[in-house]
Amino acid sequence: TDRALAMLNKQFGKAPKDVKPPVSQQVKLTLPNKPSQAILKLPDLVQPMLLMGFPAPSRAQARDRMAMTFLQVLLGGGPSSVLQETLKTQQRLVSDISVNYEPNQASGCIEVAMDTPPGQEFKAIQSLLQQIQQLRAQPVSQQKMQELK
Repeated sequence: TDRALAMLNKQFGKAPKDVKPPVSQQVKLTLPNKPSQAILKLPDLVQPMLLMGFPAPSRAQARDRMAMTFLQVLLGGGPSSVLQETLKTQQRLVSDISVNYEPNQASGCIEVAMDTPPGQEFKAIQSLLQQIQQLRAQPVSQQKMQELK
């Protein structure tokens, strides 16, 4: 870590120790079915981009990988995907949203990236978490599965 810090200081200059980034908003989020919480502090941003990652099956879990690939398409695989329809088209909380599944060797990750207009960050996060909860509570319809094939 000392080597990495030295490289950063060389590239960008040494950061003053007493300067902290400006904070425009703070929110406490309760994550679904988890005892933990995330507290976000965001400076004033021109075009916020949010990236949220969730644990997912590893490369070794072949059967679960297929389900995760389907989930990736269902959530963010184009204009008719769940998150595109709700967060972008209906609610207009994001200007762009994508979902990526990375089945790494030891563990995997499914990531949701959202570009939001300034001031919509927290509404977009809440809506995303609601959509995930809704998918957990209600199975995907046969019609939706056929659309995605």
